[in-house]
Amino acid sequence: MSDSLADKSTTTVTVRFVHHDGHVTEVSDIAGKSLMDFAVDHGVRGIEAQCGGAGICTTCLCNVRHDWFGRLAEAECDELEMLDYVAERTPYSRLSCQVIVTSMLHGLVVYV
Repeated sequence: MSDSLADKSTTTVTVRFVHHDGHVTEVSDIAGKSLMDFAVDHGVRGIEAQCGGAGICTTCLCNVRHDWFGRLAEAECDELEMLDYVAERTPYSRLSCQVIVTSMLHGLVVYV
């Protein structure tokens, strides 16, 4: 079995979602899901995901803590275009539906 298949089916990864009020929601789930799925599947407030992960809205917008940002796969053109519509965009903004959580992201910190 390739490492990528093993990563998607057996590895549990923890992500910390930090809310505006400082409250942290820690979620553990299986690697290979989108960051949006991690949030929605566990009821994380602030990730609305109205388009269901199609990348055609910005309701799953998040900001990745700067020291984690470089570990993410680069955003593709469609995501970058959607981010252009976000007035509060930062250099660390991403659409959570476009970020696949891998074992390398265990402990990831995301601001909602």
